[in-house]
Formats: sequence, structure tokens, C-alpha cells
Amino acid sequence: MSDGPPLPPQLTVRHQQLLRLLAEGITDSEIARRMHLSERQVRREVASLLHTFGCRNRFQLGAATSFTLTPRTKGSPCPMCPAHEGSFV
Repeated sequence: MSDGPPLPPQLTVRHQQLLRLLAEGITDSEIARRMHLSERQVRREVASLLHTFGCRNRFQLGAATSFTLTPRTKGSPCPMCPAHEGSFV
């Protein structure tokens, strides 16, 4: 066992593409069109990413993947912005 930082989750190519599109602020319907998926499948994939990274919403997901690239664990500080400094999952 290592005491180092947690490793980033192994993301599928689809999840990597989805994260890039989410970072651009693209809507579910546009993501579905670009990725040739249904909107429902996009929502499922987003929910899966939210769970993987321990986030409650897309904003937190963007912050977690843009700045830390590691899943947050219970009790870890929120990386979103100074306004949330000291808040925890």
C-alpha cells in the first residue's frame, strides 16, 4: 500500500470525450448529437462521472477534473474556488 495521492480513475474514451464537451459548456442534447447517443444515455454517463469523482453537480465535476484530475474522497476539501475554501464533501 502507498500513502501517496489517489490515482486518477481509469476513464473510458467515451468519458474523456464527454468531460471535454462538458468543459465547453455544451448541452446534453448537443453532446448526444455529437457523440451519437441519446440524451438519456448522456445523462446516465454524466451521473456515472459525478459518482466516480464524488461530485454533486456539473460545476463540481468540471472543477474536480480540471484542477485535480483525481476523484474526491469523503472529507476532502472542495477544489472549486476560494469562496468554497474549507467546505468538504
